[in-house]
Amino acid sequence: MTAVLNQLDEAIVALGELDAPPSDTRSRSGDGQILADDDGADRRVRISIRPELTAMTDEVIEAIEGRPDLNVYVRGRALVTIARDGAGRDTWIARPPGAPVIVRLDPPRMLAVIDNATRWTKLSARTKKQQPAFPLSNVVMQVLGRLEWPLAYLEGVIETPTIRPDGSILSNVGYDRATGLLYEPVPGCNEWPGIPERPTAYDVRRAIEALLEPVVNFPFVATSDRSTYIAAVLTLIARHLIYGPAPLFPIRAPTPGTGKGLLASVIGLIGTGREPAAMTMVEGDELRKRITAIAIAGTPLVLLDNVSGTIGSDVFAAALTCKSWTDRVLGASETTEVALRTVWIATGNNVGFSRTLGRRAVPIDLDAKVETPEDRTGFKIDDLLGFVRIERQRLVTAALTILRGFHVAGRPRHKAPRIGSFEAWDDLIRSAVIWAGEPDPAQADDPTRGRGRLRALADDDVADVSVLLGDLRRAFGDKSWTAKDVWSRRDGDPNLRAAVDLAAASRGDRSKAATLGSLRYTLRAYADRPIRGLMLLHVSDPTAREQHWVVTERAP
Repeated sequence: MTAVLNQLDEAIVALGELDAPPSDTRSRSGDGQILADDDGADRRVRISIRPELTAMTDEVIEAIEGRPDLNVYVRGRALVTIARDGAGRDTWIARPPGAPVIVRLDPPRMLAVIDNATRWTKLSARTKKQQPAFPLSNVVMQVLGRLEWPLAYLEGVIETPTIRPDGSILSNVGYDRATGLLYEPVPGCNEWPGIPERPTAYDVRRAIEALLEPVVNFPFVATSDRSTYIAAVLTLIARHLIYGPAPLFPIRAPTPGTGKGLLASVIGLIGTGREPAAMTMVEGDELRKRITAIAIAGTPLVLLDNVSGTIGSDVFAAALTCKSWTDRVLGASETTEVALRTVWIATGNNVGFSRTLGRRAVPIDLDAKVETPEDRTGFKIDDLLGFVRIERQRLVTAALTILRGFHVAGRPRHKAPRIGSFEAWDDLIRSAVIWAGEPDPAQADDPTRGRGRLRALADDDVADVSVLLGDLRRAFGDKSWTAKDVWSRRDGDPNLRAAVDLAAASRGDRSKAATLGSLRYTLRAYADRPIRGLMLLHVSDPTAREQHWVVTERAP
């Protein structure tokens, strides 16, 4: 606390000499512009310094509430504002320049807000008159320390019109109380073509054709991959209408240069007005910290660029299926819980997924069927990203027409089984695409395409584990054992060694050798689950440092 107050005092000193009154007491915005009424009068609320901390704090909060132009909101039980520095302060993620970022108000930032919303006076001991003063640091801390505030709650910042739960289109600039969204359009995109009140089948068909126009030259493996592209665009535009998580959209190809990153940029430009924020895939605590920062910032779209091997992160799996994210704030002792509405795209060559992540993904597969796809010519649209930027208003209008038409039609559900954990996304986005006459973007019946292929590959993982359980049953019988026991015995048992190497490759990545740690991970991942007539059971306290196991021939 002392360090924070010292930091505040330094910030206050930076405003000017404490003993000298400000030369100009009119309010200024963050860029230095004086905030005044039309007649030039100071808009700030006057607060007199006195020994009434709670009362002064109430007055400050009331003053901030009366100044929506200061962009102070509540999010995740903290006060936040919007920044557009575009400077890329986080080196681990490349954000598009000028993209909005939700920032928590720390004491120095809060001091600037209070200085813009209020003007302070204190009684001079010499003249017995009120004279200009600076805000009290204790009041700054009291404002930040409140458990609740009478301010608008911020669900997110959007730069693209969206659809509200009642089917109306949110296209008015500013804060929308019905949704909790702050709409600040991308520069140059303030005017939007009208959306039909009741879109006809012809309107919807033309909207589909408009969205397919930019991707005419992408080598989609199947028409369902093309549908998944449409689903990804609709997901971004209607993300805050989906009351639950959205799946991962991996864009895969067997060969570099097929256009995976370009397609991700097209999806981002249409859906958000900007190319995706990009980062590399990491594991464990580092990934958890990054997801926390992404959730606090309200980043709408993140691209995991050039992933390789097989992804099997439990942290990432949790992020894909949670509605809100809870974690410790970096550099602080407090925890935060904030909505996680980020849409994730991953690109990679022949990238695979563990069974845990595979069921959370709806892939887009590309295959140019040539050795060097980057050498292709004869594209219908040469400057694709330039085309999308020019035509973006028409493309967004097309997406909104589909969503509006689906809403007016009563949001009819498709007949296929819904994807577990993604029921809300399934009911809105998947159903809308199918209703619009496109192939099912999440079909899983064909084991050679889309989700069906992911499921088939996941079944291969199960087959490998079943072989491992069979060898463990043969090696140890009804006796209990530990992962260390297995690791020691594998050197003298070629069959067991092969089974361990196949089923327990590092975190599911077959390109990496099995380790004792990855074996332990595999055992925990498949414990207490019937697998082809066998079951791996704990026979000791699961919290023990070295767990004991036994393989039974049938579920107890």
